[in-house]
Amino acid sequence: MMGMQRHIFTMMAIWSAVALASTACNAAPQTMDPGKLTITLTRSACYGACPAYKVTIQSDGRVQFTTDTEPVDAVDAVHRQFAISRGVLFPGTHEDRVAPEAVTALPKQFEDVDFWHLKDEYRSFVTDNPTQIVTLVSGTRQKSVIDYVGVEAGMPKTVQRLEDAIDQVAGTDRWVRGSPALIP
Repeated sequence: MMGMQRHIFTMMAIWSAVALASTACNAAPQTMDPGKLTITLTRSACYGACPAYKVTIQSDGRVQFTTDTEPVDAVDAVHRQFAISRGVLFPGTHEDRVAPEAVTALPKQFEDVDFWHLKDEYRSFVTDNPTQIVTLVSGTRQKSVIDYVGVEAGMPKTVQRLEDAIDQVAGTDRWVRGSPALIP
């Protein structure tokens, strides 16, 4: 009987320590330094005409858009071989600036989706779709979230809205679909 009580006490101590460690990790808010942000969105190819590119936004408003990327995974490599097109009207690498004030709205959206606590990957068991990867660098911290039909795999829909917000702030549509401002 004494051995059983000791075993139960030991197990309770271990569970308590795990619970305290888990609470300690999640208790402190994960703040971001808005002056030291790098936000990257990568969209991969699919079997159709999905736009494949990588866009990076710096906190000072610098934007780099490129279609000159390596495949994000083996599926993307196959998609690139059989895709109808790269899905981007103006391929290559382009640099521009957006108003830094436009970038300052993005950290709030990362906080709203609790980005630092999301899983690293949400991958559904379907085929022929693009992969999206959102990467946030804030100071010395970095996290990426992979979305392959992620909502079907339990990813919050707010992550898709975050992906779209990154595109909107960066203005990727001007290279993907074209805009009159690009004609000169």
